[in-house]
Amino acid sequence: MKILNCIAAAAALLLLAACEKTVTVDIPEKQPRLVVNGRLAKDELLHLKVGRSRGILDPSGSGNPEELYTVKTAVPVIFENGVPVDTLVYQPAEYAYRTIHNKRVRPGFVYSVAVLAPGFQEVTATSSLPTQSVIAGLQWVKEARVNSYGERMDEIILKFDDPAAERNYYRAEVWSTYGGGVSYPVACLSISDKDVEQTGNETDPADPETCFRGDMVLMQDQHFNGTRKQLKMYVTSGTLQNYTDPVSHRVIRPYVKLFRITEDEFKYLRSKGVYSFSSDNPFAEPVNVHTNVRNGYGIFSISTMAVDSLR
Repeated sequence: MKILNCIAAAAALLLLAACEKTVTVDIPEKQPRLVVNGRLAKDELLHLKVGRSRGILDPSGSGNPEELYTVKTAVPVIFENGVPVDTLVYQPAEYAYRTIHNKRVRPGFVYSVAVLAPGFQEVTATSSLPTQSVIAGLQWVKEARVNSYGERMDEIILKFDDPAAERNYYRAEVWSTYGGGVSYPVACLSISDKDVEQTGNETDPADPETCFRGDMVLMQDQHFNGTRKQLKMYVTSGTLQNYTDPVSHRVIRPYVKLFRITEDEFKYLRSKGVYSFSSDNPFAEPVNVHTNVRNGYGIFSISTMAVDSLR
């Protein structure tokens, strides 16, 4: 009887294996749209990048994605308070469009961009300049604590005053130097402040330490509107280095940048971070990256920046 049962089970498995059906799913083609990447700062020369969206079946390519997806025939026109002030020119070495008339972002203006390119629908976007960002205090305490791995950590205390009359959004960066005096944002900041936005990649349930990117500390003033904010950040001791130029003997110190950004840029950066973290996670919910580009994708925004050295 046991032998008969085994034969019956094997026959059933063979029948199931034979009942395969090939299903073809037709994915509708979607017309590619222009993608604008223009994150500008006050007093900065006008520039931006223009690309095209990639369909789900389009090849990602094994080469340079900028070469594959940059739109090199676009005509980006910049407006101040609705008046055209410059048409940006494509620079092949940078895959970017830049002013050739030395035009800069000026305070007191609302900036807009309109981009035309053959084969694409025109896209537009608008951004206003936030009020000036100001660092009220900056402190560097070496070997202030020891983390859960026994590593010594330096403490960075950043203070800034938040205007009460408006809703404000911020991005902080911590930069250091290495041989040759070249600066770079630090790779990992340990932060426990609840006002700092978490996008997913800075927290690991199995890791007792947080790790925020040194150029992507995002905050909104929901809990400190109109007050002085104090942000504490920690970095492994030895990460922050002074560099002395061997010729001029000038000392290049690590420093902190504080940007006051628009709500659109804040939402774009936050959603992009969540998207990047979840893109390879089969259990994550779909994420739409925020855009303020009409008829297209991407971001066009203007920020103000303050910078101060760590001593």
